[in-house]
Amino acid sequence: MALSAATLWCEFPVRVNVVLFFFHRVPIMDNASISSPTKTLSITEFLTGDHIRRGDIVLCRGKKSAFSRLIRWATRSYFSHAALVFVTPDRDQNFNNTFLIESVTSGVDLTDLRHYVVDHSDDYDVAILRFEASWFTDDHACLIRGVMLDFIKAEYDFNTVWQLAWTVAKRVAFCIQTRVAGLQSTLERTYAQGQLAPGQFICSGFVQYGFYDAIDRCVRRGTLTEECRQDVLFRSGLAVPPEHAMLLSTTPEDLASSPLLSWQFLILRGTVHQVQSRDEAYALLSEAYGPLSVPSDSPGSGS
Repeated sequence: MALSAATLWCEFPVRVNVVLFFFHRVPIMDNASISSPTKTLSITEFLTGDHIRRGDIVLCRGKKSAFSRLIRWATRSYFSHAALVFVTPDRDQNFNNTFLIESVTSGVDLTDLRHYVVDHSDDYDVAILRFEASWFTDDHACLIRGVMLDFIKAEYDFNTVWQLAWTVAKRVAFCIQTRVAGLQSTLERTYAQGQLAPGQFICSGFVQYGFYDAIDRCVRRGTLTEECRQDVLFRSGLAVPPEHAMLLSTTPEDLASSPLLSWQFLILRGTVHQVQSRDEAYALLSEAYGPLSVPSDSPGSGS
């Protein structure tokens, strides 16, 4: 199933004053009864050891960016960004860095993981999740990365579109529309107008799309069973075959909450914590920052 780059943008009436409401929050959960994990690693140990796999999902929370906060408010998520581990260190080839593939303001790009956990460690909380189905192999992870890499080579100048078409005010308007109508409804309206959504808003949807499209190709080739398609639909409520808007409206919180993904690590204030669940990770975050909050509506809801 192919995704045309021409299906990704839009603009809405701007009412910037509405954004003042995005500071309203309510508690996610009561974490008092959840104990913290005891095993930790330093960032150096984490980056130089065999801890990350190609195809792992990375969630980020920008702590100092106003737009990051606006995205969290609009998408009802604790995290504001998602990416996929593209390559990991290969000591035999003298390659020592881990790179992520992600959808950002300038389009689809590759970014060194160190950007989030070393260079700007004070600015981000980072989580690592993993898809661990028994049938999932390195070859499948490679295909997912290839699907996503195609968007870097696409005949489409994301940067030019952003420079010409997306002012801060228009991105704020997209946030407001998302908050009011839900991300799925907003994307459907966007595509109906033949326009593009801001890259930050489809980052987690881009990851979801990569997984589904790659596995769908394998099913159609006869190398995987039909059931495998459903195994990679991380957003609750998605069914085979999903619409593009539904895939791309997957939020960071949908990924964080998915029972199909296993939590591996939470990187918090320069320390890497090994965690086994969302609740365990959020308990650590709650200890660090106080009770966590997101809007009370269910994450990723289209209503």
